[in-house]
Amino acid sequence: MIPPEPITDKEILSYLLKKKFFPKKNIQIITPNISTVALLNIIECYLTVSGVTFSWKDYSNTERKSSFLESVLQIQKDLFSWLSLYNSVVIQVDKYSKKTVEFYTVSNLEQCLFLRTDHWFGVKSGGSVGHLEGVITGFRSNDVRTSIVSSDFLTGVDSKVDFRLITPDYSVGANIPEIPDLLYNIQLQQSSSTVHSINPSFVYQRYSLGNYFGIYLKYKHKIPFVCEYNGSFVWMAEKWNGRKLLHNNLMLSIEMLNLQHSDVIVVVSSVMKEELIERGIDGRKILVNPNGVHPNVYSPVVESERIKNMYNLQNKFVFGFLGTFGPWHGAEVLTKAFGLLLRKYPEIKDKVVLMLVGDGKTMHQVNESIIEFFIENSVLLTGLVPQAEGPEYLSACDVLVSPHIQNPDHSRFFGSPTKLFEYMSMNKPIIASDLEQIGDILEHNKTALLTEPGNIEQLISAMYSLYQDTELRSSLGNEARKEVISNYSWHDHTKKILTFLKKK
Repeated sequence: MIPPEPITDKEILSYLLKKKFFPKKNIQIITPNISTVALLNIIECYLTVSGVTFSWKDYSNTERKSSFLESVLQIQKDLFSWLSLYNSVVIQVDKYSKKTVEFYTVSNLEQCLFLRTDHWFGVKSGGSVGHLEGVITGFRSNDVRTSIVSSDFLTGVDSKVDFRLITPDYSVGANIPEIPDLLYNIQLQQSSSTVHSINPSFVYQRYSLGNYFGIYLKYKHKIPFVCEYNGSFVWMAEKWNGRKLLHNNLMLSIEMLNLQHSDVIVVVSSVMKEELIERGIDGRKILVNPNGVHPNVYSPVVESERIKNMYNLQNKFVFGFLGTFGPWHGAEVLTKAFGLLLRKYPEIKDKVVLMLVGDGKTMHQVNESIIEFFIENSVLLTGLVPQAEGPEYLSACDVLVSPHIQNPDHSRFFGSPTKLFEYMSMNKPIIASDLEQIGDILEHNKTALLTEPGNIEQLISAMYSLYQDTELRSSLGNEARKEVISNYSWHDHTKKILTFLKKK
């Protein structure tokens, strides 16, 4: 018997959205938490109609058993309750939207309530993981007791210390897109007795789709609300995913509610601040605060032997990339540039390796370039690795590359890549795109070699220059490390927030 093929619910959804029958016939669906799968019953009905034999399994080895009839009945139940569930949230949002905006000052900064309300589960690595852990530990290093309310366990954050897990309830409404995100507000309010006992000085929330619990707490306790804003989910859904959210207008209202009623808004780039000002948000309450790093964790003293031995990298010159293979991260551009580098300088083919750490949507383009340039033996694809192992992988590299490109819709790049600061902290030479904040933080020929975004010829030239020039590699690495220690630790990142909040 052929064993079931492991697959994620996200992969199944991609076929469902394209209205195609699922091609595989025997699968096991792997998901971080079965109880928090959106559209779960719709997926089950879709697979049954497609003639697929399937089972569910999450990381705790919990298995789900259900019947086609049970799934149909649950979908029917969700459809019938849709309007009442939606209206229960609309009533609250309208109440706060009509409220006169009040601003609160903070008498002390001794106690922070940190909210993580995303409906992303089982995330073990990536920029968001590093940012969450960095801000939490940054506050604590500044002598602010930080209590956490979170929808999931957080990688790198001790769940036994001032941590409360409130897992979203997906038992009702999960088959209607975005309804679980909206209902989580009410669930948090009903579970907030412990939150109230914390008596926080201020609330800090990483804004997530459809969530306004931070606003609720602000007015409940009459304390400042700090909104960490990383971009518009409404805008990203339409521009990057090609379709509006189902409850688009309500989601936009909630987004504006957070922005208008927050006491402080923290953004990672000046581009994002300019966007908010264009939308009518008062620029005086917006703090531009780039991402950061723990210089003692991402450090030149980190050992590399384990990774080198694991992948046979001894006596190899390694170009490294760590991050998401996303539409603007440029992993596919780097792979093509590496293939052309070896075609142009065939004498170095057996001496160099490109190590790509991560995974994502553009992996198929990466693989296409590997095949096109016959570089299967020169490119190492590690897949996703645990966040804690990231420094070891970077330590095994000789040059680190951040080949970001323009956003796919040609809008301005508004990000602040965490990997940029991790690279700088490793005391390694960097090649990076001269793109918005990346080009502002790095200085060409001093802390990095900067190239035009998407310019493959410039990438090839920079890679070959650093391969040849030992002195330049050392100089760039040293200067980058000095810069990140001086300005971009997570301790300093959160200190800037606290200083800004005191002045309000």
